[in-house]
Amino acid sequence: MFENLTLFQVIIVGTLMFFALTAIIIAVISMYNKRLVTEKLLHKDALVKSEIVGIEKERERLAKDLHDEVGANLSFIAMSLSSQLKKVESEAVKNSFEELLHELKSTVSRVREISHDLVPPLIEKQGLVAALRDLGSIINQNTFEFNLTSTSELKQLNPTVSINLYRVLKELINNSVKHSNGNSINISLEEGEAQLNITYSDNGTGFDYQKGMAKSSQGLKTIENRINFIGASYKMEVQAGKVTAYHIWLPNRNT
Repeated sequence: MFENLTLFQVIIVGTLMFFALTAIIIAVISMYNKRLVTEKLLHKDALVKSEIVGIEKERERLAKDLHDEVGANLSFIAMSLSSQLKKVESEAVKNSFEELLHELKSTVSRVREISHDLVPPLIEKQGLVAALRDLGSIINQNTFEFNLTSTSELKQLNPTVSINLYRVLKELINNSVKHSNGNSINISLEEGEAQLNITYSDNGTGFDYQKGMAKSSQGLKTIENRINFIGASYKMEVQAGKVTAYHIWLPNRNT
């Protein structure tokens, strides 16, 4: 092959072949690295999805145990105490029984609240909007004005989508109540032809995005993971370094 070539030509051909081979090796290594990165991302995504599913299953189990066992047993004890209270003649003992019964009933109510918080019963029965209204009625009692507007009840959303959107919005509400220094929360749900549009905002000072990212905020990670899990996308509206609103878009094919 090289018999009729001069030494210079042989060197040129050899150099070109060397560079060609190097380019091929680099391309193969690059493709391999991209494949590794893709596999790692897919693995990470699978782990996140598995974690979310696991969390919801554990919430369901705890809610059921609290409602069916703890709550039921405490209610039975409260009824028994109430029955025995009628037989007590001593005023001092009766007052002690009444105080104990009051605390017990408060505990029963708190157990019920925790159970409902773990798995909001209205999500499955009446849908996302009804569950948010119920949450809003509680928030309105805590010096915060809760404003919810929706073009429909969104009863057609599958339970997985509904519960994850509920968790995301509740996390945002918790952030507003704790950090916004405001007194009003606004949530808008608009059902379009191609997607569900959700806007969340409050009238506070806003959330410091850079600080939140620097601290690797678990709340921000939870929001992002759950939004990705249901195939939605989101954007934070930032003004002067502060997050003042969240916009979430969910394609109708994922509802």
